Amino acid sequence: MSFRALTLLCCALVSHSAAAYVIDGNLQSDWSINKATMTPGASVKGYTVEDWTRNSSGYLDPGYGGQAYDAEALYVDYDATYLYLGLITGLNPATRMGNNTYAPGDFLIDFGRDGKFEYGFTTTVIKNANGSLYRPTIQVGSLYRVGDAANGWYFGLWDNQNSSYARGRDPVAVKAGTLVGSGQIATGGAVTGYGKYSTDTHYMIEAAIPRALFGADWGLPFDVQWAMLCGNDVIKADPPLPTPEPMSLALVGSALGALALSRRRRSV
Repeated sequence: MSFRALTLLCCALVSHSAAAYVIDGNLQSDWSINKATMTPGASVKGYTVEDWTRNSSGYLDPGYGGQAYDAEALYVDYDATYLYLGLITGLNPATRMGNNTYAPGDFLIDFGRDGKFEYGFTTTVIKNANGSLYRPTIQVGSLYRVGDAANGWYFGLWDNQNSSYARGRDPVAVKAGTLVGSGQIATGGAVTGYGKYSTDTHYMIEAAIPRALFGADWGLPFDVQWAMLCGNDVIKADPPLPTPEPMSLALVGSALGALALSRRRRSV
């Protein structure tokens, strides 16, 4: 085997990962979700399921709102190229900001797990009740780095939830920040057949974010969080740190050994 071929093999093995996700707002096929329990397939690296209730106005934690504002499941996975996020919620992604209605928030990412979010990935076009844009300068399907904790986020309605921010409020969506780059985003629903209450209506949000956009932050432990703009129900998942797959390590070792042997023979 030539030096070039071995080099290409090593690169391919290092970048080896599970099959890529199709970002189409349908989590069932990619995430291998068990509809009854909402748990994903064993290969998914991190997830949280909080299947609540079909009550229309009950307490969610930290706020009220019932099924229409329920954040029910959050999934996190990654490969050599992308960070993948999936969400199941009772909130219709088309919900507008009104007197008593609140739109979806964004995916927030906390590198270092210190309670402060450095990045927000925007999920939907947020509109006011009259159809005007709620945040006209923010692009959908984009990653923002938020350096101003006080002015860079929209916050939920509830106090004493996140001690890293004033009044303990949880950030819920990007208000202002530095545009880092774009990813893929899709929404799906309405669907039924999921969770303990199979007749409940659910919606899905699915995203893929290029890992390269996180720069040196990638490799630190991280949390992913989502909530609607009122912050009635906050859901968080914390996947393990990225580590090479054992099989890939073994294959890379074999390839590197062959590469060294090949170079040694050529130098004799």
